[in-house]
Amino acid sequence: MATMLNTTRLTIRNFQAKDLDALHAMIVQYQTSAMAAYDQPWPTSREALQGVVAWFAGGDAYLAVHLKDTDQFIGFVALSPEPDENQRSFNIGYVFDAGFHCKGYATEACRALLHHAFDTLQADSVVSGTAAVNAPSRRLLEKLGFKKTGEVTVSFRTGEDGNPIEFTGYDYILSKADWSNASCSPD
Repeated sequence: MATMLNTTRLTIRNFQAKDLDALHAMIVQYQTSAMAAYDQPWPTSREALQGVVAWFAGGDAYLAVHLKDTDQFIGFVALSPEPDENQRSFNIGYVFDAGFHCKGYATEACRALLHHAFDTLQADSVVSGTAAVNAPSRRLLEKLGFKKTGEVTVSFRTGEDGNPIEFTGYDYILSKADWSNASCSPD
């Protein structure tokens, strides 16, 4: 099943082979950023990312975000099912090219994805997480209506000394009821 979401400025769609070079450039950039230490490591070789793009293209969980006017790749959003037997829950994630930060694109793309989650996929809730030090990500989640549910100490990488890079992560949730209330009120 192909997913295609459109907003005023964006096209959000399944990955295609033609997204490889732009994804490669963005991931290499991201892996050198200060925030990379708080995320799972990504491969940075073009060959490894070719396999990632093929895997992304084979499903609907990872979606490429393009500017509608130019078809330029600017990032991706992800919506993965959570293993919860009692409700239909998804986990949302996002990575955007640094050249497109602070322009509202992540908010616009995530809102479209949340509409898709709650309206099309009939989600009961959507969860997410971010590093406590990642203020832009925390602001984005809170702007979208997510509520902080807890803190955890986590580590995805080791430092040059071989020790884990530990940090405080925040867990967030957005219920269908909270989404309905938030999406009915003006920004």
